[in-house]
Parts: sequence; C-alpha cells; structure tokens
Amino acid sequence: MKVLFVGNSYTYFNDLPGLFAELCRANGREVEALSVTRGGRRLIQNLEGDEAAKELESLLKETAVDVCFLQEQSTLPIVDYPKFEEGVLGLTETYKNRVGKFLLYMTWGRKEGAEFLAEHNLTREEMTNRLADAYEKAAARAGAEVSPVGRRFWAAGQEEPLMELFDPDKTHPSPVGSMLAAMTHYVTLFGELPAKLPMKLRVWEEFAMYKVLALPPVFQMQVTHGDLSEILPLSKLDHSFMGFGGYHRDENGKPDGIYLICDKGHGYGFDDGEEKILLRPGESHEFIHSYTDTSDGTWEEGSCHVKATLLWAEEE
Repeated sequence: MKVLFVGNSYTYFNDLPGLFAELCRANGREVEALSVTRGGRRLIQNLEGDEAAKELESLLKETAVDVCFLQEQSTLPIVDYPKFEEGVLGLTETYKNRVGKFLLYMTWGRKEGAEFLAEHNLTREEMTNRLADAYEKAAARAGAEVSPVGRRFWAAGQEEPLMELFDPDKTHPSPVGSMLAAMTHYVTLFGELPAKLPMKLRVWEEFAMYKVLALPPVFQMQVTHGDLSEILPLSKLDHSFMGFGGYHRDENGKPDGIYLICDKGHGYGFDDGEEKILLRPGESHEFIHSYTDTSDGTWEEGSCHVKATLLWAEEE
C-alpha cells in the first residue's frame, strides 16, 4: 500500500509518515509512506505551481497512491475557512484519478498559553471544536473522510492530563503526540486498533491512547474483586488496578486476545509495579492488588484479590 502525506510541520515533526509506516509494519501491514511537506504550508499552495506543487504533481503523475492524507495549516480552517475548503476541493478534484482515498488529517487546538489562543480569545477546547467542525464540513463537501487526530488529542489530554502531547512551543506535536496521530490514522484507515507499537510508551500513556481510540467491542472482561463481580467492555477497564493494553492478533490479523495491564499496587511509601500479560478468550489471570486506605482519615495498608476473565463480546 502506498500512502501519501501532504502537509506542513505538523506532518514532518517527528517524521509522522515514517512513524505511521513503522506502526503498520509492526502490525503486519506493508506500507510505503511518501510525503510532500513544507513548513507553514497551506493546502491551496499545492495548486499554485511552486516547487512543492510541482513535486506533488510529478510524484502523482509517476505513482498512483492508495491513500492521501491532507493536512492544512494549523489555524487556516478557523481564520479563513473558504480558503481551506478551496484547497481541499481543488486537490481532491485535481488528483481524484491518482488517489484511491483522501483522508483529511484533522489537527488540534493549541496548548494553553499559546499566543494564538490569547489573540483570538479561544480556549484549547474551543479551538479543537472549531477545527473539528471545519474539517468535518470540508470532508463532507469533498466526499473525503476525516482522521480525527484533533479530537483524540483533546480526549487523551482529558483522560491523562500528565501525558505531554505538545512540543515546548505549545503547537507542534511531541513524539508522544505524533504517536497518537499515527495511531489515529491507523484506526481511521484500517478500522482496528494496532496491537503493537513501534515506540515505547509509559504504561499509562499507552492505556490512555487505547482508551480514546476505542472501537466497537470484540471482547469483554469479567472482573472479580472482593465481593464484587462485573462484566465490562474493554473501554471501561478504568479500575485503579487494571487497564487495556492492546490486542493480540492471529496470523490473519484478527484479534484473538488482549494484553491486560495489571497494577500490583501502590500507596504511601510503596509501589509494587505493573505487569502486562496476554489473555485469550476463556482464560483468567489472578493477582493481588495492594493499596493504602485513607478513607477514615488514617493510613492503613490493605490488599484485594483480583480475577480477570476474558470473554467474547455478546453480539448485538
């Protein structure tokens, strides 16, 4: 599969095209990533005959691609939506016979403290929503799809506030942010979560990403701890002692199990660490979770026995 990225620094920061290709290969998909990017570039400039526009024209004349991600300058959809839409419609129409599918790479609201937010009296959430609305509107006009990276940035930040998605400049993505973008592109394109990642993340970062990218369930989990037993979709594994760590896949790429993140316990003065184990349907894993109980105003160490059993999700 040939995948083309057309955009600017939001695309070439941390080599997103290369990272996406690595993510695909790690999950058994052969992808050749191509790109035409320039700093600060607007999509419409790729129709105006300059050096980069000629590069794009030449590339697509020589090589048809299966997928093309289009990424706009980060503020244009807000400050000049008609120009943004003109660029999207122009590129999708010009190259419709050389591209199998167009995907609009939705960008995100800048981090709190960024000058653009202050200048336009916007919060990060408001900028995220305005960008999302613009991308979804333009995609509908062009008959394209949207890769909702901006919405996932916001959701991941709400899920795990300590996860640093931004470069220190408060606008470009950090390496973790680019990984989230690559994962969003993967889910949008293939309709499934990647089981393996080419970048080592902290367990809580990985858990937050998988949670905000959750798809319709394949499996569900029966969780027993203390006197409580409940059956939960994987997206609800938000107990303090357990989380979803990705799918395991069979030789055909279909999910046949999950990686379960088990927190053995932490509390005042101790941290027993975490383990990541593989569970297949019908299999169970048991462990002891330790904690510090402060509910009555005192410090008291405690523990509970946890049993997790993976089940197939019920058909609707």
